[in-house]
Amino acid sequence: MENKYFMEALQNFTSDYAYGSQIRHLYERGYSAHAIKERLDYPITYEAVFEYLREYLIKSKKIVFDKCDIPVSNSSASYETKYDSYGRKSFILKNPGSDRDIQYNTSHFIGNIKDIPNLYDCYAYIEKSFPENDLLNNKQTDYLSGLPLPGKPFYILITEPLADILDIFHKNDLWHAAIISPKTATEYLM
Repeated sequence: MENKYFMEALQNFTSDYAYGSQIRHLYERGYSAHAIKERLDYPITYEAVFEYLREYLIKSKKIVFDKCDIPVSNSSASYETKYDSYGRKSFILKNPGSDRDIQYNTSHFIGNIKDIPNLYDCYAYIEKSFPENDLLNNKQTDYLSGLPLPGKPFYILITEPLADILDIFHKNDLWHAAIISPKTATEYLM
């Protein structure tokens, strides 16, 4: 039994070392799952890249399923200094309130999505999937097809390619949802 857990931990460690950090880095730079697979030095299937990306997005809270689970900004956090019996200094993070205490101000938004302050710190609400249409170019279509969508309503951290796609959908009246800004505690209704 212990050998099974050790082997699983070893496999997770080696796979993260072999390709995990590359997948995370390329996703952060705006690459789709297809483009990530093409750029990896390690031989891996598209399905494995897709699954790793799905796990990464959920564990890192780039995809959350409830508005209450959106991480709050630590900009208003403070630190308390403590000293032990030997005079060594340590810091304790004191975050005022929890994520669930946030009350979002609602604002009806008209205009260009890219005009929303701190857009790349915001989360977009998605109803299961994105609308299919021919307004997107090949790169944008590839990006959407490579996103590991959970199949139920969710919030996703907005990236630059996603902002462009949402802007196209919003301008063409294909996406009616919300963008949540945890930094300003605002919910922009589209």
